[in-house]
Amino acid sequence: MGTTIDGYRASVDGVKWFAYFFLEGQVYPKLKRFVPSLLTTPGSITKSWARLIPRTQAIVQTLQSQGVVSKYKLLEIWGLDEKCEILIYKIIFRYYHRVDFYTILDR
Repeated sequence: MGTTIDGYRASVDGVKWFAYFFLEGQVYPKLKRFVPSLLTTPGSITKSWARLIPRTQAIVQTLQSQGVVSKYKLLEIWGLDEKCEILIYKIIFRYYHRVDFYTILDR
């Protein structure tokens, strides 16, 4: 699976699937080893009831507000907007326990 979802623009579904692949470790393979530490399974982000979980809503809304559905777009946003980086950082910590953000993500 690539780092972008063909056929999807920055729709809610496209963002949810990108978030799924991100949390699963397919976008950043270094995250794969932390999947057992997730508070929620990556697949839960694509479920209809996911909107009821605040951490799921937070990641979807943050990614959608920036139009992020690919690794390249995510890296572009991080390079331009430090506030977005901080938001993504906080979101990752809602999902992963005891993870050092900067040692995981090679930018």
